[in-house]
This record gives sequence, C-alpha cells and structure tokens, in this order.
Amino acid sequence: MGDKSKLKILIVCFYFPPFNVAGALRLGRIAQHLSEFGHDIKVIAANNTCEDRSLQFESTLDVRFVNWIDTNSIPKRIIGGQGKTSEITQNDVSHLSTSKKILLNLSKLYKSITNIPDGYAYFAFSALKEAKKISATWKPDIIYSSALPASVALAGHLISNKLKVKWICEFRDLWTTNHYYSFPKWRHVIDKRLEKHVLSNCSSFVTVSEPLADDIRQRFPDKKSEVILNGADVESLSKININKANNNEKKKRLLNIVYTGTLYKGKRDPSKLFKAIANLSKDREIPVNVNFYGKDNTLYINKLAKEFKIEKYVNCYGSVPYLKALSVQRNADLLLLLLWESEKESGVFTGKFFEYIAARRPILAIGHDSNVAINMINKKGLGKALNNVKDI
Repeated sequence: MGDKSKLKILIVCFYFPPFNVAGALRLGRIAQHLSEFGHDIKVIAANNTCEDRSLQFESTLDVRFVNWIDTNSIPKRIIGGQGKTSEITQNDVSHLSTSKKILLNLSKLYKSITNIPDGYAYFAFSALKEAKKISATWKPDIIYSSALPASVALAGHLISNKLKVKWICEFRDLWTTNHYYSFPKWRHVIDKRLEKHVLSNCSSFVTVSEPLADDIRQRFPDKKSEVILNGADVESLSKININKANNNEKKKRLLNIVYTGTLYKGKRDPSKLFKAIANLSKDREIPVNVNFYGKDNTLYINKLAKEFKIEKYVNCYGSVPYLKALSVQRNADLLLLLLWESEKESGVFTGKFFEYIAARRPILAIGHDSNVAINMINKKGLGKALNNVKDI
C-alpha cells in the first residue's frame, strides 16, 4: 500500500440503495462518506431486494449487485404470494381458517428446517464468488459486513477466510439474541453454535446502541465492540419543502399524526393510541387523522381501526417512495413511534427514529421505558413517551 491511512474496504451487505429497504440508507451513506474520506470502496450487495428503487443519491461507488435465491419462495407460492403471506401473518391465528392454520404451521416448520441461518443463505455464496472475482485485481485491506440478514455475517466469514483479510462485522440487529427471534428451542441451539463458528474469525464488531454492544461484549469478550448510531439523511432532507399554513388554516385543519414504516402485531402496535381516540370520540367529533405509510400495514390497521370503531380517523397509504416518506414526516403535526413494550427491545434505535428527529416534529412514542429511543426523547425533550391510554 502507499498511504497507510487510506484503506481498500470491501463492504458486504444485503440492502443497499437504490432499493428502499430498512438498513440500505445506512450502508449507502457509510460507503459514500468513507469514499469521500479518501478510502477505496467496493460494495457487494443483493440485487432486487424490493420493487421500490426510490432511494437515489449521487454516487460514483463501485457497487456489485449479486443475484440470490429466496429459500422461502416455495411456501410463499403455496400460500398464494407475498400478499397472502402478509394477510396470514397479520391476523390472529384464532381467526384463520383451518386450511390457513395448516399452511402457517407447515410454513413455520419449513423455515425452521431450511432457513439456516435464514432464507438468504444463497446470497453468502454469491457474495463469496463476486469477492473472489474482485480480488483477482483488487485485494481489500478490510471487510466490513452489515447484518441482518445473518447470511451477510456468513458471507463476511467466508470471504475473510478465503482472502485472508481482517473482517469487521456490523449487527444493526442481533442474530441469536434478537428480540424478534422466532425459531423453536432446538433450532436456537443450532443457531447459537453456527453464530459462534461464523463469528470466530471476526476481528471486531459494530452495532447501533450501547445495550446491543453490551450484549455482544458479554458473549464475545475477547473481541472489541463499538457503537455507530443510526442517523438522518441530511442531504435528502434539504430537498424537502414544508407546507406552511396560515393561522386560519391551522384552526380549521385536523391534527395530522403520521407513522412511517412497518408494523408488527403485538410488538409495534397502535392499539393504545386507537383506544385513546375511541374514548375521546365517543360523544363528539375530534379533529385528528392518523396516517400510516408503509408496506403490508393496510390489512392490519384497517381491521384494528374497525375494532375500535375509529375508521374515519385512520388512513393507510401503503408503501411510498423515500423522499415522499421524508416529506410526510416533515409536514406532520405529530410523529408516531411504536416500540415493543418489552425490555427485550431496550437497545433498538430504528433508522426511522433519527429521521423523525431530523423532521423537527414532536414525537409521540409508545413503548417500554427501558428503550434507548424513549430515554433520548425524554432526555432531549423531543416529544412525549406515554404508555397509559388516559395519558395519550
């Protein structure tokens, strides 16, 4: 090498711009800023991770998109496609037909047996193949992988062994100690052993919060673990206009509450907010609209709104382009942050949370008091964190 302060860095990730998926923006900006600092960057990422390609920004990065196979494409086809899969997973099992219950149980069994470490294992071997091709003319000084999916950590492990290059493994979410881990106990035993083996040649770790870093330090005390927080995309935010209303318009308009992102039934759940709106609207109309933007939310939200009899106060717009999501955040009166009401999610800083901060709108958070985002909201005066329906 010439200048030892300038490194050749190979970034391996599943999600990367222009695909508008959670995690893609973080890796896109990390790669861009490292390049701006003078490092020589190459990226291996998965192709066609979603239909939305709205996560665009100017870049001269060398990005190699590799093909992959979704291990779960078979059960998805049997159930009836992605839409039907979402319909089943967003409903209470007790409300499903017998045939759908059977399909759901078969799908869970199939995933437990075949999804090792997850449904994206083919990506790890595609990434290894591409890394070997790249290394014929360009050998990295360091590999930086970003999981989840866990298959990205597997890719980092394989590439590091093959190229004999040091490897830093980032976990935006944890692997076997993930709060959303859903496999049975026998499978957890397998995953813990696999995780230990895969991460054995990792030089150090990066994650997104201190509680997650502490978890990694306890399980891998011989390896260094650092925190790089998620952040807001300042460059994209500069393109967003704020719709300014005059005083008369402000008096007439409804309180615009906005949620952007995916919901998880029983974990990121707006039921308490809906109950509060139902209580307030029993005897009179209230000037409020709750607007949801995000993939696969419509069925669940519409059903929940109907249960609380507040359909007229709730709107679902589905998935929207990235800049549109930033725009609706910035033009909201109140931004809704839904977190799991469990200590298991104490270390979770979502990328959306920092977008909310950058939007400079007050945040209404519903979640467990131990969560790092809740603590920051209270400490910095970014809004209100409430768990009681009466308080909301």
